[in-house]
Amino acid sequence: YMICMLSAISIQCAFRRFRRNRKQEGIARAIATFQAIHRGAMQRKTYIQMKACAVVVQSFVRMAVSLSGYKRKREACLTIQKVARGMLVRVDLQLQHFATTEIQRVWRGYQENTDFLIKIVSAI
Repeated sequence: YMICMLSAISIQCAFRRFRRNRKQEGIARAIATFQAIHRGAMQRKTYIQMKACAVVVQSFVRMAVSLSGYKRKREACLTIQKVARGMLVRVDLQLQHFATTEIQRVWRGYQENTDFLIKIVSAI
């Protein structure tokens, strides 16, 4: 009888140890699952923050590239305007010079004509 009782106690002890181990394994599995979920949430949060920072950096780079292109185009437009305005001024100056010399030519011709006519009239 004692052997049967010791055997029963031994079996019960082993069964209780098995249940306790199984319960601890379940708790450990639940803790590991919770940790995995928490790590995943933290990684997603970090990823979203990094993505937002990358978008800001990309936006800044696009703005800088666009601005440099704009400045280059603006400088080209200003150069074209300078050349065109200079050409217009030179053409206008040439026209004024031509008009001035023409007025001078006509005036000198008139003076010479009147002087010649005065000499002819005074000679008569």
